[in-house]
Amino acid sequence: MPVSSPVLTIAVSHTPLTILGREPGTERTFSHDELAAAAEARAVGLAERGLERGDVVALLAHATDDFVIGCFAAWRRGCAVVTLPPQPSLGARRAWSDQVNRILRASGARALLRGEADPPLDTNTPLIESSSLGGGGRLAEPGPSPEDVALIQFTSGSTADPKGIVLEHRAVVAALDARAHRMELSRQDGTLNFSWLPLHHDLGFVNFMLHPLTHDWPAVLMPTEDFAADPLRWLAEMSDRSASTSTAPNAAYGFLARELANHRELSFDLSAWRYAGSGGEPIDP
Repeated sequence: MPVSSPVLTIAVSHTPLTILGREPGTERTFSHDELAAAAEARAVGLAERGLERGDVVALLAHATDDFVIGCFAAWRRGCAVVTLPPQPSLGARRAWSDQVNRILRASGARALLRGEADPPLDTNTPLIESSSLGGGGRLAEPGPSPEDVALIQFTSGSTADPKGIVLEHRAVVAALDARAHRMELSRQDGTLNFSWLPLHHDLGFVNFMLHPLTHDWPAVLMPTEDFAADPLRWLAEMSDRSASTSTAPNAAYGFLARELANHRELSFDLSAWRYAGSGGEPIDP
């Protein structure tokens, strides 16, 4: 089912997006139409703050509603988005701050949208509190065109300074449509996407956040740090929710194998899991 728009917009419907909290059993669920309405309202707020079409808006990529809404608000305003790595849970704050500021400078970001869960950051880039943008109303101006820049995706920086890849709306939409066609998924067949992948990387951001929202599929997002703390929560949530699609780097499956070897008393029902992707790093069978 291709997206109905040549640019990135939420497929308005009652299809749910569920965002898990740090503790099992804590979660928030939003319908796509709720998210789309909130994005429209925040786009008005961005315009009121002086953000123009073509400006770059940065966001710290946490699995939160502020992040999801902020991305689509920026696109509705005609801005480009750059996603930033969240602060690591243990140490390395200075290195993280330096990396984020390098990305902000390289991308030419006009503003950094700050969500309620975001840590303080020492930066020269103007900060806008996401919660201050919900004034309501609708934008009179049209949204972006397919040729406008949607996303500046930065490389991981594991081997060199992060480098930004400029992606137009039409390129991202074409990639999403091609993936939907190849996987032959639909909401009607019970597809449920589950992901804990980092949202500042394209695999988690494009395939498991944007894809469900633009193609009217239900999805569950789990904080990446929760997988790091308890890899088996991934399987437990997949089992409890009868999730059908999930992807991870090769190493994550190795973590699971070692954890399962130490917890043979546990059992999971993964019979609904149709697509188990492996990517993002060399694959060791």
